[in-house]
Amino acid sequence: MVNFTIQNVLIAFSDDYATVDVQIIDGAIAAIAPNLQVIGTAIDGKNKLLLPGFFNAHTHSSEMWQRGIMSAFPLELWLAELYDFAPLDPEQVYLSALGTAVETLLSGGTSVVDHLVLIPGLELETIAIATRAYREVGIRAFIAPLIQDESLSAGIPSGESAQKHEPYFRSTAATLEIIEEAVRQFHRPDEGINILVAPTGIQLCTDALFQGCTELSDRYNLCRHSHLLETRAQEKLAQEKYGCTAVEHLQRIGY
Repeated sequence: MVNFTIQNVLIAFSDDYATVDVQIIDGAIAAIAPNLQVIGTAIDGKNKLLLPGFFNAHTHSSEMWQRGIMSAFPLELWLAELYDFAPLDPEQVYLSALGTAVETLLSGGTSVVDHLVLIPGLELETIAIATRAYREVGIRAFIAPLIQDESLSAGIPSGESAQKHEPYFRSTAATLEIIEEAVRQFHRPDEGINILVAPTGIQLCTDALFQGCTELSDRYNLCRHSHLLETRAQEKLAQEKYGCTAVEHLQRIGY
């Protein structure tokens, strides 16, 4: 690994700032103090603030293709339009993950959580392609395959009316099998690639899916990820479905 020393750089303490040198040896911080001996390459940090790498805690890499073309709808209607623009081509998946990684690095981030939209029928291939892109760039990636087991119309409160929804095209069990296989194939935390369990949210996921994800999380020591209460409609939906808030319900079922 490359050794280098950052000289005369500003770092933050709990209640102040200090100008110091920082030695990096074999990819790890070895010393922080003023006037250190230069190890490896010297980097001038004068008039610069040194910070830890930022963590992009939630993004959808596929949405790079939709910037500037989506309508300004409320989320529930916006999602219906979004599905029409979701990339279904593996090359687009690769390029959007690659772009997300580069954009994160250029913004000061060194880790990214990608709530990854999966190509139906090519779910594992989608995860493999995104994994390849993040490995090539070298960023720490937390790939969170976006999963659901209810149709889009189930995410809208019914009010006083009785509603029936079309079954989702993939069963809960089949969805959980895909995630478990993704963990077996791609979860390599020591190499900078993590697979997360990531139900899209209470509006499109059954308790069985959340609980299955919890079991996988416990079995393989995986992080858990989800959207939560993005709109007032979702707040109302939680009361209709559970008789309590979404936060209370997820706590009850152990997610």
